[in-house]
Amino acid sequence: MSLGRRMFAGSLWCALDGWASESANLAIFLVLARLLTPEEFGLVALAAVFTTVATDLGGYAITQVLIQKKDVRPGLCDSVFLLVLALALLSAAGFIALAPWIAALFGAPQIADLLRLLSVAVLLNGIATVPLALLTRELRFAAIARRSLCMIAAGGAAGIGLAVAGYGAYALVGQALAQATVSVLLLFRASSWRPGRRGSWQDLREIRAYASSVVGNRVIALCDERAPQFVLGLVIGPAAVGYYNISMRLIDILIRLFVVPINQVALPAISRLQEDPARVRGIVATGIGAASLISCPAFIGTMVIAPELLPLALGAQWLPAVPVLQLLALRGIVWPVVMYGIS
Repeated sequence: MSLGRRMFAGSLWCALDGWASESANLAIFLVLARLLTPEEFGLVALAAVFTTVATDLGGYAITQVLIQKKDVRPGLCDSVFLLVLALALLSAAGFIALAPWIAALFGAPQIADLLRLLSVAVLLNGIATVPLALLTRELRFAAIARRSLCMIAAGGAAGIGLAVAGYGAYALVGQALAQATVSVLLLFRASSWRPGRRGSWQDLREIRAYASSVVGNRVIALCDERAPQFVLGLVIGPAAVGYYNISMRLIDILIRLFVVPINQVALPAISRLQEDPARVRGIVATGIGAASLISCPAFIGTMVIAPELLPLALGAQWLPAVPVLQLLALRGIVWPVVMYGIS
């Protein structure tokens, strides 16, 4: 199949993955928002500030070499896996050891246990990074779509079940752990790659060259995403973080629906055309234009209906989040450009 036809098929699967997954995600999210309090959402969000950064920098930045490099050897895959796994283990061990001090920093003892449990998700997500990157590189978005739907269903069942049983914030942790577990199982089932001992120092040098070009942009993006939660937690408290997090989750759903599918298809195509700068620029311009055309009306519409949307969808307890959602929706208009800038 030609690259153009594979990109078109990939676009259809990405759209299906995005819309089906996020529709299910939204339904589960709405149920959990009615079962849990803003403070409970905020407590988990504060713990996730640390685990998300570790997962993103330890996995995303390093595995980009497998997506962007023109040719990929088995040894390079093994080296990426071992490096990501080592970083995930170090991060998880560090979070477990530092959990009491982090909880004391925010004046919320419950964060310690939440952070320890979420550290397991850091490890599971690290294990899943290489098969996910290889499936993305091969434009096998059908397998990725099936994995997304299954992990959302498993996470939703775990999260809602724990919330109904009265476990509070731990319901969100259970959701994250169930999703990460299912993700690992299905990705290894879909991918033919298995870890081995084929790595070399040359592979590590290649990884460093690619990762160094990505890490800086990812650090800036993560600070932009997570710093507000960190500051709100220090200055105001978990409930304020809950309002911010719920708004950010809604905006993230819009981004995943309208921006990510186009970006996800474009990056592997760019990696295959990197020796033709003119075609690369054309793909980037087309991707930004298409994503902007689709996403801008969604963000503007969210700003307009936010005062009616939040109380109706989530309940009156979330009404203080309205101005936060409106500001984040305004900022979301530039996300098509940002996505290509940080990729």
